[in-house]
Amino acid sequence: MPGWATRPRCLFVVVIAIGLALGLNLRPPAPTPEPRASAPDGWIATLRLRDLANEPDIEMRKRRFVGLLLPLILAENDAILAARHAVEGYRAALAEGRAPARAERRLIARLMDRYDASDPADLAARIDIVPPSLALAQAAIESGWGTSRFAREGNALFGERAWSTGLGLVPEARADDATFEVRTFATLADAVRSYMTNLNSDAAYAPFRAARAALCAEARGIDGASLAWTLGGYSEQGDDYVALVHAVIRDNDFARLDGGGTRVAAREPSAPWGPGRSMMERSG
Repeated sequence: MPGWATRPRCLFVVVIAIGLALGLNLRPPAPTPEPRASAPDGWIATLRLRDLANEPDIEMRKRRFVGLLLPLILAENDAILAARHAVEGYRAALAEGRAPARAERRLIARLMDRYDASDPADLAARIDIVPPSLALAQAAIESGWGTSRFAREGNALFGERAWSTGLGLVPEARADDATFEVRTFATLADAVRSYMTNLNSDAAYAPFRAARAALCAEARGIDGASLAWTLGGYSEQGDDYVALVHAVIRDNDFARLDGGGTRVAAREPSAPWGPGRSMMERSG
């Protein structure tokens, strides 16, 4: 019929006019955005660390520092425990004459490279938790409770050194003939991970790993105070550094964070502080 072809367009114009008069939003709804993962704990903690130097109350600054760092320490310990379980499963398969899956072999190869291990048995001896009390004490000492320039500008909490130019920050008081830098990290979580990998892989900390294994063999808890004495080589201060680590653990009651003498949830990764990424992702 004549005119019907133009009526829908006319009706559309009328509807738009009425909508505009009534102040209605007649635009088509925007597509629902894809769900986005929340910011990793490491990024959130990194952003909040910047404010610690502005906190005038020393005790509050300490509490905030622990609140930022402890979840990252526990999460990394969970990741380490997950890796240890994978290694133990791999070794059990070999002992029983079963061929591990390709994904398992690739995972073990990456872990051996990361921890500088010679074989799966050596890898199992290296992968284990770092007591939260020890990690917190060393971070507090090395970063001035998160207020040092290295912590604020480079998320450097543990005083790790880099020997290649451009990987860190140059200390202002560095000797003229020295070439090291203080290694920097993208996030605090990266700093925690590197620190624990360092203790679990570097030859200088073999006494630390041996003492930790002895505690396990005696069915004792892995606690920071019992292991701090092995870290005289961590600092040029030697025995004085060890005494300082013990003092920070004692004066801040950090020992209570080591699980009350138990072995952190009996070697089971604890869900509340889960790493948020699969073992395959974290081992790369």
